[in-house]
Amino acid sequence: MPSAVVSSLVPGSLPGTLLSLTLLAAALWLCAVAAVWSRQEQLIFRPDTRPLGEVPPALAALRFREARLTTGDGLDLTFWAAAPLPGRPVLLLFHGNAGNAADRAPGLPRDWGNQLEGVLLGQCSR
Repeated sequence: MPSAVVSSLVPGSLPGTLLSLTLLAAALWLCAVAAVWSRQEQLIFRPDTRPLGEVPPALAALRFREARLTTGDGLDLTFWAAAPLPGRPVLLLFHGNAGNAADRAPGLPRDWGNQLEGVLLGQCSR
């Protein structure tokens, strides 16, 4: 490469170098923001396609059973439910982002069965 071309690409002073680095950093930052913005749905919500499966024995001992519901638009929902005693509240739990409800089952408080509250552990699907 001729030296005239190289010298035109490389700034000769400190302010020019700082300006070039600042512009480069801004361009990289804008590229990162554009990449995150274009994939935000996949970054925020990553549902697991595994089925919920059978109720684990530890939850079955707490009155949990598998339940199914078909919505008006034909979507089949599967969840685990423990029926409450009459007059007791029902806790509706969704497992949050990523994974599925079966991944959260080991963390459920074991005394819910003793409180005789109803619990519905929902499975989010798309």
